[in-house]
Amino acid sequence: MKHNILEDKVCLVVPFYNEQQNVAPFIEEWVSVLTFHKIKYQILAINCGSTDDTRGVLRSLASDNSAIVLTDIQNEGYGQCLKRGLLEATNTNSRWIFHTDSNGELRALDFLKLWKERNSFHTQIGYRANFSGLRIKDICSNLISKFASLLYQTSLKDIDISYRLYESTHLKNMLHEIPSVTCSPNVFLSLLAARTSKGMRQIPVVHRRRIFGASSTSLFSFIAMQIQLFFELCAFRSIYNFKVKEVRKLSQKEAPLKVTSK
Repeated sequence: MKHNILEDKVCLVVPFYNEQQNVAPFIEEWVSVLTFHKIKYQILAINCGSTDDTRGVLRSLASDNSAIVLTDIQNEGYGQCLKRGLLEATNTNSRWIFHTDSNGELRALDFLKLWKERNSFHTQIGYRANFSGLRIKDICSNLISKFASLLYQTSLKDIDISYRLYESTHLKNMLHEIPSVTCSPNVFLSLLAARTSKGMRQIPVVHRRRIFGASSTSLFSFIAMQIQLFFELCAFRSIYNFKVKEVRKLSQKEAPLKVTSK
C-alpha cells in the first residue's frame, strides 16, 4: 500500500542472484556509509531464485538489521526481478529510490554525490567515468548506449548502469510506461527520464572490478540479452513520444520539487 507521507529516506533496491560470497561485504559497505552519514535507509534485497546460499546469508543479515527487508521471487530473469523490486520500493514510505547491483563494482561512497543534490533532481544517473571498455561486455554496453542515444536523440552516457537515484512518485509514473516485459528496465527508465524528469543529472562514479565471487551471467547469455534489447529499443521507439506524454500528464499532478540553494 502506498504511504501518503513520504520520508526523506532512501530505499535501496538490490537484486541478488547466486551472490553468497558477495552479500556480506556488499551489505556491510552500504550500511557503513549510510549509517556514518546519518542517512535514513531501507535495503530491499530481492533474492531472484538463487540456488546457492545467498538467501541464507541475507536472512542472517536481516535478522540483525531491521532496515534490511528480504523479498524472495522466482527467477524470471534480471529485468523482471528488478522491475518488481522497483515497484515494491515505490510503495514504501521512502521518498527516494536508489538502485544498484550486488556485484560491488560500483562503490557506496559515490552515492553521497547523488544524495547531496537529491532535492534538485527527479532523476540522477551515474556513468562509469573510468570504464576501460576493453571487455566484450563493456563494448556491448557502450554500443547499446550509443545506439539508443542516436535512435532516441538523447545524450545518455551509460544508459544501462545500475547506479541511479529517483524521486519515488516520478519513478512509479515511469514504471507504468516502460515495456511490461523487458530484459533491461534501466534502459527505458533512462529514456523516459531524459524527457520527463523535472531535473535530471548524469554524474561520474568509480567503476572497480568485482572482488568477491564471479558473475552468474555467461558471455553467451549477455550477448543474447543485448540482441533482445536491440529489438526492444526498436519496437519502443514508435510509442516513445506517447509514453513521454503519459508520464508528463501524471507528473503534472505531483508537488513541485524543492530546489536546494547551490
